[in-house]
Amino acid sequence: MHNTPVTLEEINKKSLELILSGKNQEVIDLLTDDVLKQFPHPSFYLRRGLAYKNFEQPDRAIADYNKALEIKPDLSDAYHNRARVWEQKGEYDKAIDDYTQAIRLNPGDAETYNGRGVAYDSKGDFNAAIADYLKSIELDPSYVDAYNNLGVAYHNLKQYDKALDYYSTAISLDASYPLPYLNRGSTYEELGRPDVANEDYKKAI
Repeated sequence: MHNTPVTLEEINKKSLELILSGKNQEVIDLLTDDVLKQFPHPSFYLRRGLAYKNFEQPDRAIADYNKALEIKPDLSDAYHNRARVWEQKGEYDKAIDDYTQAIRLNPGDAETYNGRGVAYDSKGDFNAAIADYLKSIELDPSYVDAYNNLGVAYHNLKQYDKALDYYSTAISLDASYPLPYLNRGSTYEELGRPDVANEDYKKAI
């Protein structure tokens, strides 16, 4: 039989292990409301919130992130994670607000700038998105997703040469990542170069 975690340290260790392993249901089963009343630690609400998000139960995820912020109002991760759930719900203004709070609390986090850029992109504010993506790669020059997202934003602005440059940079940083190949192929198609586009699509498979 498996021993059920009963102390704060045991629950912390087990819930971290489960969320990192993607065992979302087991996280929810471990971090019950009764357990969280006994051990109201903000990290536990973050982990259960992430499990709910992964199960596409955004309202429950938001409730857990709200609780984490009640306990620790300066918890940047709670704002960041709640922003991702607002995006899941298509509420991009709320996502931008939460990303902005996370940036205020932790201005050196490249992932949060990239996340806010995606939210701006989803609203069609491509210039604001580009500013955030550029800040993201300033903070982390090896952040592949931010380069890919810059390519998407410039493609949407019909600045195809810049889009190609950023997709190519993303590929140079991680040649195994399929998304920049797919996006670069789409840009080549837009430019009337289906032969080159097909080469990229093949590499994405």
